[in-house]
Amino acid sequence: MSTTILIPSLEPTANFPRLLAELRQLTDDPILIVDDGSGPAYQSVFLELAKIKNTTVLYHQTNLGKGAALKTGFAYHLEHFPHSAGIVTADSDGQHHPADIVALTRLIRPNERVLVLGSRHFTRQQTPFKSYWGNRLTSVIFYGTTGISCHDTQTGLRGLPQEIIPDMLEIPGTRFEYEMNVLLNLTKYHIVIHEMPIATIYLDNNSGSHFRVVRDSLRIYQPILSYILSSLSSAGLDIILFTLLIKLFFTNHSWTSLLLATTFARLLSGCFNFFLNRHVVFKSQGKLHQEAGKYLLLFGCQLLLSWLLLQGFSQFSNKLIPLKIAIDFSLFCLSFMIQRRLVFR
Repeated sequence: MSTTILIPSLEPTANFPRLLAELRQLTDDPILIVDDGSGPAYQSVFLELAKIKNTTVLYHQTNLGKGAALKTGFAYHLEHFPHSAGIVTADSDGQHHPADIVALTRLIRPNERVLVLGSRHFTRQQTPFKSYWGNRLTSVIFYGTTGISCHDTQTGLRGLPQEIIPDMLEIPGTRFEYEMNVLLNLTKYHIVIHEMPIATIYLDNNSGSHFRVVRDSLRIYQPILSYILSSLSSAGLDIILFTLLIKLFFTNHSWTSLLLATTFARLLSGCFNFFLNRHVVFKSQGKLHQEAGKYLLLFGCQLLLSWLLLQGFSQFSNKLIPLKIAIDFSLFCLSFMIQRRLVFR
């Protein structure tokens, strides 16, 4: 059973034809190239590549982005290779060794919901500054917000079994952020990660990459940042409401006063957080009553924990606001991971 090798390309360097020549020596699997609007200056390059055995070139008239190019390839693959094992995506800038690409094709099982990632091992001495710190930061944030360990969140070498490719067409994003969105939607589509170690290659300090550090980094981090900002804004509203309540209405700081202040503040901030997460952050299409029920259960557990911890620590300190902030900051991280995995799917 064959596996399609899908390579999106924009204004390819001389490394790309060499990559394809080496690939063709190692495998007879179909190769699918998407020219993402490189323009007339590169037309001759793609025409030559199309002459390679079992190689197809698709064209975008204008630059639509890496995510759009991948989706174009996915749609073509599903139509023309319905009985394939799946797809391996790779970059055209020479960062992926042909042997690693071929090795990844052999790990794909068509009916498994496993995303196979070609993961690089980064060292400060051998990795360009922006790539080294970008990957480290993204991996830490990704784990903190999803609870999923992924050593190389920005790898473009990925193996997708045939089973999950239709799901890939539903995931939002048209540019570099698309690949991060895929990882963020793993739980929603019941997909697990398997990482395969690969060589770490940066040619000419990664000069062949079209990654724009500021603009594309914001696109990649936007989904994660929106999750964090949603939780922080809800936590901030909760703190403000709690502060007003204990200063204006529940001034004796008894356990019942703390419970009532915590409950009222959390009810209002919880409603705000639910609708913000459902409609803005997760853009959930699930049934409202089911998601509301699960959120309410989580909400109640978090409320009880917040009150119990606040009540316990207040025996040692009367600085309730700092205590409240510390407790809720710890709980919101746990709450977010549960929402991501179990509530909004």
